[in-house]
Amino acid sequence: MTGLSANPSSAFESARADGLARFRLDANTLHLWFCHRDTGMSSNAFCRAALSRHAPVAPRSWRFATGEHGKPRLVRAPLPLDFNLSHSGDWMVCAVSAGTPVGVDIELDNSSRNVMRLSRRFFSPAETADIEALPEDARRERFYDYWTLKEATVKAFGGALGPALGKAAFRLSYSSESDCGRIFPAGDAGQTVAQHYLVRVGGGLAAYSLALCVAGVSAVPMAFRVHTLPDGGPGQTPALTVRASSGIGDFPN
Repeated sequence: MTGLSANPSSAFESARADGLARFRLDANTLHLWFCHRDTGMSSNAFCRAALSRHAPVAPRSWRFATGEHGKPRLVRAPLPLDFNLSHSGDWMVCAVSAGTPVGVDIELDNSSRNVMRLSRRFFSPAETADIEALPEDARRERFYDYWTLKEATVKAFGGALGPALGKAAFRLSYSSESDCGRIFPAGDAGQTVAQHYLVRVGGGLAAYSLALCVAGVSAVPMAFRVHTLPDGGPGQTPALTVRASSGIGDFPN
């Protein structure tokens, strides 16, 4: 017969090795995996599938434990990996690093949410004043900037979301709508070493805000890679626009 390998097992191992090489991680690389709700994948199955792109482990074979405040971590992983999962609206997202603690948060812009009431409850006075100073139609986007930044940062460092949200403070500076803004950590966030990114997720009718925190990294350029699961599924990789950053990184356009 032609077109078939004489050793199917060897061909499978070769294909798997090629796949792992494609998604190889190093200390300066972060992979972002997206999954659309229309695929029918559960968040658990999605997370396991994303991790298996980076290590020779079957999705069902991953074992997890949780930290003091509930952040999941891998048990007996064959190589250093850290991950974090978030979901909102139609999208799930999983960030995977080569062991560097990472946090991610994605939020659907919910027009019914009372952003000023929430900001007065969870944000610092300076953050709330920043939102109040904006025109009415710009307040919601700035609220989600702060909210996602706080959640991603607390998750990266394994903190408790409730008590830590108000302590992880930030100052944002945008010179114009077209330029990438700057993120200045303050409060407890200012006492830690990390890079922070704010990303707008488009490509559909709804608008999403996404934030990333890469802990323990300050001046090292990060390379970000974006993928979608399952392969060939109904959800296309969403368009990402970096709105603001505290670090330096190679983020896909």
